[in-house]
Amino acid sequence: MNDNFEIFKNVREHESLRLSFSALSKATFSLDFEPWYLHGYWTDRYIPYTVVIEGEVVANASANIMDFDMFGESKKFIQIGTVMTSEAFRGRGFSKILIQEILKDYSEIADGFYLFANDSVVDFYPKFGFRKADEYTFSRSLISDIPNSRSEDRTVEPLDMSNPDHLTRTIRAIRESGVQSALDLRNNEGLVLFYLSQFMRENVYYIAKEDAYVVAEEEGDSLFLHHVFSGTHGDLDAIISAFGSKFQNVELGFAPLERDSFSKAVSEEENTTLFVKGAAFETFDEKQLRFPTLSRA
Repeated sequence: MNDNFEIFKNVREHESLRLSFSALSKATFSLDFEPWYLHGYWTDRYIPYTVVIEGEVVANASANIMDFDMFGESKKFIQIGTVMTSEAFRGRGFSKILIQEILKDYSEIADGFYLFANDSVVDFYPKFGFRKADEYTFSRSLISDIPNSRSEDRTVEPLDMSNPDHLTRTIRAIRESGVQSALDLRNNEGLVLFYLSQFMRENVYYIAKEDAYVVAEEEGDSLFLHHVFSGTHGDLDAIISAFGSKFQNVELGFAPLERDSFSKAVSEEENTTLFVKGAAFETFDEKQLRFPTLSRA
C-alpha cells in the first residue's frame, strides 16, 4: 500500500512541493502558508515532514523548533503540528511514519515534544509515548475593580500591519521583548508574524505610556490579551486599563508571571487536547501553565 512514496523534509525552498503542501493545508485546515513564505517570515524553525507521491504532498506532520523560557529556565521543545493526510491517502499509516521520523530526528536535542490534538485522534498519540496534560486559563472579572481605578479614556493606539513603519516597530518589539510570561516563547518572531500578517493583522496595539505592543481581541465586554511585547516587564494592570472601562472581564492568552490577581482554571477548550512527551514535562501540570496562544503552530 505504501510503495512508491518518499519522505521529503522541509518543502520551504522547493516551490512545487511548497505549493502542494499549502494546497493540502488549505483543504484540511483552511490555512494558507504561501503568504507567510512570500513575506519572508517562514524560517527554518518550521519544518514540514511530508509524504510525496508523484510530485504531490499527500501527508504532513511539521516539526516546530520552539525555545521557551519556563520560570527562568531555557527549554527547547518540538511542537508537532499541521498533521494532515489527503483524503484519498488516509488509512495508510503515513502520519505514524512522519511522527516517528520527527521523534527520531529530535529526541537527542529536544527537552520534550508536545502537540494539540482534536477529539478524533486522542487515542492515537499515546502510542508514541505522549500523555494528556492540562493547560490553565487565567482571567479576571473587572466588574469589582475599585471605582475610578480604570480610566474611562481608551489610550491604546491601533497599529496597521500593512503600514511599513508600524510593522517594523512591531517586529523590533517582538525581537527585543523581555520575558512576559511564565512560559514565554523566545527567538521565534516568524511564528508570531504568521498570525500578525494574516488573521490578526487588525489586533495589534501600542500603549505609549507602557512602551508596550499588545495583541488583543475584543468581543462585547470581554477582552482577550494574546500577548504583550515590551523591553521591560509589562504592567498588566496598566495595559488592561489602557483599553478603557467598557470591559467586564479579561482573559490572558498566556500564563502570567504574577498570578495573584487572576483566577485560574483548567482549560476546557473545545475539541482540543494537549499531549506532551519528555522529562521536561514531568512537572508541567503542577506548574499550571499555558502555552502562549501565539505559539501554536
